[in-house]
Amino acid sequence: MSNRTITENDRRNAARLKRLYEAKKKQLNMTQTSLAEALGMKQGAVAQYINGHIALNYEAAIRFARLLEVDPWDIDPELDVLNHTPGNTARDVTITVFSLDGPQKLPLHSATIRYSGAPERLIGLEPQSGNYRPFLKKGDLAVIDRSLEPEPGDDVYLELKSGEVFIGALIEAGERAVRFTSYQAMDDRETPTDEIENCIPIVDVQRPPKDRKRRD
Repeated sequence: MSNRTITENDRRNAARLKRLYEAKKKQLNMTQTSLAEALGMKQGAVAQYINGHIALNYEAAIRFARLLEVDPWDIDPELDVLNHTPGNTARDVTITVFSLDGPQKLPLHSATIRYSGAPERLIGLEPQSGNYRPFLKKGDLAVIDRSLEPEPGDDVYLELKSGEVFIGALIEAGERAVRFTSYQAMDDRETPTDEIENCIPIVDVQRPPKDRKRRD
């Protein structure tokens, strides 16, 4: 989670998030607990985001927006660059999707996503097991951008030289060690930097649509 100083802009974004949550929670039958479960974090962390005690990075704002069924720029106006209107830089790009499980990360298929960054550095990761619940479920697609340096508060794909893989929230990346919250175990961990092969930000998570029953 982010430990940077909270700015006035962060407080305004948190206030917008809180208003949207309060306006939508009844309609969506949502509580902070259910929201936290869907986001793959603890309820206390959701409360801290909503109350402006943790700064919203753009990945967190996008994930909150998706679950609240609003546009990301309704939370953070700076994210209006994601609005797919003529003249912006977002475009459809095709990425290779790899298996997230096992020592051999094998390519599975390709996927088309919309992104405004450097598409040649994007990779899709798809879990083949339930090892990464609740943040990632089987069939979900996590998109990582190897051109970005991870920052505190980012969701990250963290691969150790031993082959072990974690999905979590980056707390701090120091010269000697990396601290992060493991979403698998829901605990904080510290790993020596020289044991880490990759620590890459997750910039998007796409979930397959649910086949829901409709009311008569």
